[in-house]
Amino acid sequence: MDKIFEYAQELNVAAGQHFVLKKFFWRNEKLFIFIVTQLQRYLPKSPVNVNSERGRNHRADELDLAILLVDTLSMMFRETEIFPTRLSVLGANKGKVALDLLVVLTCFPEVPQRWRPPITRAATLMFEGNSDGWNTYEDAEQIKEVAKLVQELTNVSTAALYELILIAHQANWGDNEGKFFNICWVMKVLESLSTTTEKFVERMVAQAMRLLSPSKREILTPDEAVLLHQQFSVLQTFIEYSTTTAAHIKTNYREEFRYYVQSPYIVKKLPPHYPISRLTIRLINEVLSFVLGKTTKLSYT
Repeated sequence: MDKIFEYAQELNVAAGQHFVLKKFFWRNEKLFIFIVTQLQRYLPKSPVNVNSERGRNHRADELDLAILLVDTLSMMFRETEIFPTRLSVLGANKGKVALDLLVVLTCFPEVPQRWRPPITRAATLMFEGNSDGWNTYEDAEQIKEVAKLVQELTNVSTAALYELILIAHQANWGDNEGKFFNICWVMKVLESLSTTTEKFVERMVAQAMRLLSPSKREILTPDEAVLLHQQFSVLQTFIEYSTTTAAHIKTNYREEFRYYVQSPYIVKKLPPHYPISRLTIRLINEVLSFVLGKTTKLSYT
């Protein structure tokens, strides 16, 4: 695992500095399949018993590697529509690899049983997900790192899913080969995952609520603003293309959106000089209007 982490880190850094490496990445499916296979090795379950001492010690390293691999894939997805081989790689093995990737992106990673906090509706209303509440345990300091890693994995998975959705939209504009991997196919796969997708939406909404919470800084950082845009873009895509997931969002998160998203301070969190701010506010308005069943308008005065 150490060697794979080292190579993945080198690839991640190099691809960020040299765009041509993305072209080499998409020349054939071998590296893409390898990365997805490595993710499957550690997600959702660990290859070792996480309830053993050895398993507990290794799980943080496994999640670290998974985060790096997902982030690397996001980088390879980003701004690579100019490479015609990208769609054929995503369609490798009749779409099985892309399907496997969607499964690992939306899954909740296995953690030791003693590290699992209680899950309640109140926790959701207080912006707490599966990785929160762990500080109530006696060994809170020991597991705090894993709690943060689970949250980080949710965020990088959201970013990767956002990029896949963009690719799927772009595939609708392409030739016959590109029509295999399109937005309808992606949504159909996610709908088939049912509970897994719903739990992923729960974690993603919890992360979005944290960014919008009054307790956070008044202004989001540029990276936080990008993440918020990705979160609401994914939510809007579910609302537009997945009837079942849209119904789940409307039924289960009405209170969160009613009490925590309809406030003027949200506009202050996204300063107008951020290029992505106005588009993000538009997405928030669209999602909010759907969930509440009435037109809402957050805007700069």
